[in-house]
Amino acid sequence: MKSSGSPSIEVRKAAQTDYARVRSLFAELGGKLPVPDGQSGLAHWQTLLAHPGTTVFVAEADGAAMAIAVIHVLPNMTNAARPYALIENVVVSAQWRGHGLGRAVMEAAMQHAWDQECYKIMLMAGQVRKPGRCVKMAGRANSMKPWVSARMRNLP
Repeated sequence: MKSSGSPSIEVRKAAQTDYARVRSLFAELGGKLPVPDGQSGLAHWQTLLAHPGTTVFVAEADGAAMAIAVIHVLPNMTNAARPYALIENVVVSAQWRGHGLGRAVMEAAMQHAWDQECYKIMLMAGQVRKPGRCVKMAGRANSMKPWVSARMRNLP
């Protein structure tokens, strides 16, 4: 799917060939523990992509992956046995922040969850680099409210 405006943004599901660029985005996310690299990192990347219910969305700008979001769609026994979704590891390369790439991968992940008939979507955030950033983004449009809290969808 393409986003309008400048720069040209292409959002797609990640592939194994995205490993090097996505690994560097995960490294930008930071954290106390290092991101696996080399053959070990590639093996973890392949496992992540192959995991049932897990999808990684990539936003490309100028032909290179500059943002990612990981979504896990999980089975459930409640709410008419409809699944729910967890979104985590949303990362935008520092040089591309403020250009809509984070919004683009989030919208793709959320649409994926609704297409899977999830009854709710939750954003998992272990850290927020700029306090209030998610809240500020949520105020821009109703579609961003899931960044702040779980969003539920009623049965049709």
